[in-house]
Amino acid sequence: ALGSEEKFSVVPLPKSPKTGKLNILSTDFTGTVIFAESKKKDEAWKLISYISSEEGNSAWNIATGTVPINSAVMKHEWVQKSTPIKMALKVLTDPMTTSYMNPIQLPNYIDIVNGMDPIFQQFLAGDISSKEFLDTWANKMTKALKDYNAAVKK
Repeated sequence: ALGSEEKFSVVPLPKSPKTGKLNILSTDFTGTVIFAESKKKDEAWKLISYISSEEGNSAWNIATGTVPINSAVMKHEWVQKSTPIKMALKVLTDPMTTSYMNPIQLPNYIDIVNGMDPIFQQFLAGDISSKEFLDTWANKMTKALKDYNAAVKK
């Protein structure tokens, strides 16, 4: 939509100069399931089987622009021609890549993230330092984790 790769491309984030690792955000789990109460379990299984198959997974990922889960699809011509998909696969298969999940179990996680937007704007405007921004965020997350752990009695 933005033009050819002559104007735009993708590059991975830099690896840590200390560890040589690249720490990436793992996406939240978005899988397919069949509920025990489903009235159409056979049809649901056929759908899951198809979108997990080479043919179905290729069609799905072409339509959605996402990374294939079926390893056979990774050899398809469209994947080999897709710079963003190839870069994602390179990063995801690099043994020096580690991943983390956002702490979405914290009941107020989204409120904290959304509440940081005005503070981030203050940082971007030069009104506060990066240390002040990060300390504010760290304090909010530390309190949220403490409250969560107390609620679940960890």
